[in-house]
Amino acid sequence: MFNLYRKKFFLLIIFFLAWALSCGTVSKDEEAVITIGKRSIGLKEALYEIEHIKYEMGVSGREVKDGIDSIINRIVEKNLILEYGRKNRITLSEEELEAAVSQVRQDYPGDLFSEVLLKRYIDIDEWKRNLQNGLLVKKITDTALADIKGATLEEVKAWYEGHLDDFRVPRQLELMQIVTRTAEEMDDILARLKKGEDMADLARQFSITPESEKGGHLGWFAMGELEEIIEKTVFGLAPGETSKIIESQYGVHIFKVISVREQGIRDFPDTIKEIEAKINMGKRELMYTKWLDNLKMIYPVDIKKTRILADMKMED
Repeated sequence: MFNLYRKKFFLLIIFFLAWALSCGTVSKDEEAVITIGKRSIGLKEALYEIEHIKYEMGVSGREVKDGIDSIINRIVEKNLILEYGRKNRITLSEEELEAAVSQVRQDYPGDLFSEVLLKRYIDIDEWKRNLQNGLLVKKITDTALADIKGATLEEVKAWYEGHLDDFRVPRQLELMQIVTRTAEEMDDILARLKKGEDMADLARQFSITPESEKGGHLGWFAMGELEEIIEKTVFGLAPGETSKIIESQYGVHIFKVISVREQGIRDFPDTIKEIEAKINMGKRELMYTKWLDNLKMIYPVDIKKTRILADMKMED
């Protein structure tokens, strides 16, 4: 549960960073250290953004300074996207924002959402601005890349045939089990199995492990995924055979091999969706890079890196 809330808070930080990146205004008395088209970022704002990226990445000031080029590039790319959105009048509606607010808040029971913001000294209105600009960056990007064509069946098949080693699978067993606390209990169950009773029914009645609700069905396993004492027994069984009694730290077990998949290469139909996702992701990444390179030609970028480095904090 705690990990879930940490992941959700990470999303809040992402939106917070997106808001900072979207400000793009510099006071008359402040020096602009990053300029992207008509958008300017002052020294104070740039250092503020870098500190939040440092927090997000969990690195020291020295590590940030060593990787300053990639960090500044992140700031530049975000602002290039926002400048493209401004030029093309891509905006986020109030309805889109409210729908996103509701979706995020429903993941926090009770007052937890407000408590998280309070601990980070973030005002709710400020957070909504963060969220709005994070969503805007995503919407602009999705709009710009909307014409990317999805993977064709021919492309998918070519990928499959060129990467057969990626789809090799080891020998696997489909297993079910019954687990009891004592050997005496298991002896009684084995006697009932010999009389012809169904193992799945007995698992539901007597097994003490969670999969008992599924009739003892465990799923598929390859060598190396089970405890050694169990593997030595079950991988010597044929489909339909039941193991001898095996004792482990979890209790007293018997296993049955339901079926076997011999080692080989996954069938093409089983891999189509997986390959499509890889190809489409690759196409999107390639188009995204080309799009940003083009934006850098349209909106000139000027960076005063030396000025930024001179004022960066060095402590861990």
